Amino acid sequence: MREGTKEVESGATLADQQAVRLDAISNVVRQSAELVQEISLASKQQVRGTEGVAHRHADIRASRGRRHKAHVAPWQR
Repeated sequence: MREGTKEVESGATLADQQAVRLDAISNVVRQSAELVQEISLASKQQVRGTEGVAHRHADIRASRGRRHKAHVAPWQR
């Protein structure tokens, strides 16, 4: 009977240790998921910023093209 009790106690202790380890793993997974969300948001913001720069660049090129045509004589067009 005593040996059975020791095995049960040992099993309970092991289960408690594993629960603590699983909680730690769960916390790391949760933190990782939060970081992934932050990275995703930052990436989306970078894309929007890059698109804005590309559009402004295109506007500047179009503006330069219009100014260049305005200064070119009609027979040079």
